[in-house]
Amino acid sequence: MADMQTLSAPPPVDSNNLAPVTTVAMNIGATIRAYRQQKGMSQGDIEKRTGLLRCYLSRVENGHTVP
Repeated sequence: MADMQTLSAPPPVDSNNLAPVTTVAMNIGATIRAYRQQKGMSQGDIEKRTGLLRCYLSRVENGHTVP
């Protein structure tokens, strides 16, 4: 039996533009943060108006979670 090698998977890509998904996620987060700051709102303000937890909004804005 041939030796098996472990290969790491390539980063996921967006099929529309073949950019890594992490880049897309970071752009979404940066866009959300820019709009929020432009309106003079805090993450807590967004939490009160939408019901989304402030910690979730933080993770989205920092590119740790994709909405």
